[in-house]
Amino acid sequence: MARLEVWLRELFGPEGEARGADSFDVLGEAIRRVAAAHARSQTRPFRDSILDEAQGRRLIASLSKSALNIADRCDAAMPKMLRRSRREVSAFRRRLARTWGLGLDRLDALYDAQMEIGSHFLESERRGESRPGPKLVALSRVHVRSCRVVAEICWLLRGGFADGAHARWRTLHELAVVALLLAQNDDELATRYLDHRAIQVLANARQLERHAEALNWEAPTEAEMATMVAERNRLVNLYGPAFESQYGWAAALLSKYRPTFADVEERARLAKWRPIFGWASHGVHGGAQGFVALGAIEDRSHLLLAGVSNRGLLEPAQNTIIAMEHLTAALMLAQPTAENLVLVTGFIELATRCRDAFVEAHDVVEARTAALRTESKTDTSVPPHESA
Repeated sequence: MARLEVWLRELFGPEGEARGADSFDVLGEAIRRVAAAHARSQTRPFRDSILDEAQGRRLIASLSKSALNIADRCDAAMPKMLRRSRREVSAFRRRLARTWGLGLDRLDALYDAQMEIGSHFLESERRGESRPGPKLVALSRVHVRSCRVVAEICWLLRGGFADGAHARWRTLHELAVVALLLAQNDDELATRYLDHRAIQVLANARQLERHAEALNWEAPTEAEMATMVAERNRLVNLYGPAFESQYGWAAALLSKYRPTFADVEERARLAKWRPIFGWASHGVHGGAQGFVALGAIEDRSHLLLAGVSNRGLLEPAQNTIIAMEHLTAALMLAQPTAENLVLVTGFIELATRCRDAFVEAHDVVEARTAALRTESKTDTSVPPHESA
């Protein structure tokens, strides 16, 4: 083991290493590179052995002292810093509400309506003579989860985080696709969908088992693993080997051994959303396309958006509204009564008004941005989030 690693372990101790092993490894590599650069400036090769015991310990102790000083200064400045930043956030949100307030309020109201329709759906099922079947159980669970995602999107939009809201729409769209596919089919598909959770649980448990020691987490016991494996074997014997794939619950319906989400999306007749789904995925993954933010100004691509913005709220908002319509329609398909038809029709009217409010706000923002561009074509001093 290299000397630097020994000294770092002595400095942080076993608990510190386990608490942040990744940072520990990066810090060790950073120290090596700094020491190597210093050695090159002295025209000599770098080796850990160049540092004797006393020098190495002085280096680590100096780093520790500097880190404590920086942390102490930050702690001392924190109250004043937070007061300033919170004033700025409050001022920004007031400006955002002046432009987008009606749309955001209507989206909150639409969320409340979605919750009410879901509650009505569940209550009507409880009043039934028989227990709800797998299809209604699965749809109700998808709907409840979708309500939570919509609530998250509402908060992100009010905060000016358009890309974050669009990333959460990506999840909402997946739920809408699943809901429509379940609604269009029988209890058999819903049973497979609910049973497939055991496949996912085992896959996650195997990953945890592999990395538990490095994470300093408790690994599943042998008895727990055996139980999960037995359940997986039972389901694979029941449904076939294709059931073990990521969307194996839909394999028989789609006649594909390893169906993808795109296959499920196409069967639910929502394939046209594939490019928008891919666009939203850039905000989830670590690729370079994710640098392009919805809230940025197009002709200022050299400026990267690091925080909030008044721009870009239309796309995630209207996509969220449409996904909410899909999810509500799925409940209607599963329980097509006259009363539910009235509820869904009213929900769609509310959704239309909400979408119109966001379009009007978007037009206002774009007009202001165009005016700003005309007034100062070369000025790049105004941050993108102040453009509206």
